Amino acid sequence: MVKASSSEISDSAPVLPQATPTGGAAAACPDQRWSIYPALKGEALGLAQATGLSPLLAQVLLNRGIEAPELAVEFLEPEQLTLPSPLEEFPDLAASVAILVEAIAQRQKSPSVATTTPMA
Repeated sequence: MVKASSSEISDSAPVLPQATPTGGAAAACPDQRWSIYPALKGEALGLAQATGLSPLLAQVLLNRGIEAPELAVEFLEPEQLTLPSPLEEFPDLAASVAILVEAIAQRQKSPSVATTTPMA
């Protein structure tokens, strides 16, 4: 294996243009900065031990405001949650389904097509 010297690497590397603070595409970019959450090593380690997750994933959950082990499990495994019946959440759902089933049986494109007149 042949090693290249640092001068060989820098000579062969492409030179990228420097961004200027005025004009061009750089002027169109907003002046924004990343907001980085502080590392909560103790809390992340505690959450990691309680849930069996890695400390890194525990830190990500903490950054999202998920601090309790139970909430972490709910967030990561939503299929284990018991959800309410859609009929309880949407009281008109049964009537809507009945209308759709009838429209499909009659091969209508939409239930309202049969009752409306075309616009002139």
